Amino acid sequence: MRRDIRVRTMSLVEIVKEVGNGSEQRLSGRTECAFVLPGSSELQLAQSQNIGDPCAFLAHQVARFPSDLKVHVQRIVLHVAETNAGGSYAALVDLFIALGSKGMSLRQRMLDTAKRLLERGQYQALVRKLDSGLHAADPIPCAPGSMLSKGTRGARILVERLDRHETRDPLDEARSYLEYGQLDEARRLLEEALLSEPSRLELHLELLEIYRATLDLERFDALWKLQDAAQNPAPDAWLETAEFLSMQALCDFSRASSDRSRTEQFATPDAGDPLTIR
Repeated sequence: MRRDIRVRTMSLVEIVKEVGNGSEQRLSGRTECAFVLPGSSELQLAQSQNIGDPCAFLAHQVARFPSDLKVHVQRIVLHVAETNAGGSYAALVDLFIALGSKGMSLRQRMLDTAKRLLERGQYQALVRKLDSGLHAADPIPCAPGSMLSKGTRGARILVERLDRHETRDPLDEARSYLEYGQLDEARRLLEEALLSEPSRLELHLELLEIYRATLDLERFDALWKLQDAAQNPAPDAWLETAEFLSMQALCDFSRASSDRSRTEQFATPDAGDPLTIR
């Protein structure tokens, strides 16, 4: 049986004042904080509004009127009803940002409502913000559908990620390419890194392995000529690779010459062949 819930209409300013005065417990006892909404107790969008995309409409309303609790709750309820995990998380993030450290009962109730759709990291990030509140620039898991947050993960995390990308170890990146069989990309990266860090032994050894695997004598020779012998930490390894590649090239040349000779032998008419037409 559906229970009739009577709700007293309050503005967001009134709610924040009550919470700020330490009266949130008294407010929650008098009426469910999740339903203390301005204007109306209805959480369903009116069909007479003829809204084509309710989710997009509510997101737009949140951006225009971030202090309208009714819109926030409507948006969360709608996404949960449609089992839209990403939309539910983004709507929760916007509610948390709009309320800051206020309205804990409302934030807790909405978080519990959408909990089953959230990833563990998303849920834990919001739980950690229940006491302190969430600010638009706080680092949190990515919320692409959020209308109030700044950046994909918050400004501080975004800067951190860019810094890590710029200083990523070229050896690790090259090995990642090798795992997916992208030999050319790995070779180019290691060649550039070796010219920047000519005394780093690991770069030399990894690159020489690629040269041996691809039998690329031309690239090997070109880079060898660019190096400073005094800074080369692995001269023996380079000499061994040079001998290996030269031997392979010689074998390939001998095979090709032998094949060509055999072909010419069978193709040239023999003077003593009775089938030869003179």
